[in-house]
Amino acid sequence: MRTGRRLGGGELYRLAERVGIRAELKIEKYRRPTPEMLPYAVKENNRFVRRFKETYREVRGKEVEITYGASVGGDFNYFGTYLGKPTLVFGPIGGATGTPPTSGSVSHPSGGSRKST
Repeated sequence: MRTGRRLGGGELYRLAERVGIRAELKIEKYRRPTPEMLPYAVKENNRFVRRFKETYREVRGKEVEITYGASVGGDFNYFGTYLGKPTLVFGPIGGATGTPPTSGSVSHPSGGSRKST
């Protein structure tokens, strides 16, 4: 089931009941061998962010679009949270980064865009 959001245990039990699953269910959080990945944000006045924005403006001739992703996975998260290093993720804007159904929006020089899944 693809809902675009994470479901809590109670919601999953209700969903299973709603679709008529006749089984004993035990829903629990996956036990991780490492600590949970925490969300992080890099301040826009950080010197690396400022330099990145300047360089992007020089190369592309326009301002970079800043977004904040909901994903907390990947190496970038480890660097940003546990190592405390300013970490920028640069690429197409998308959804469900790194998990099905990952999608991205690719802008074309003509000004149009297309969505890729």
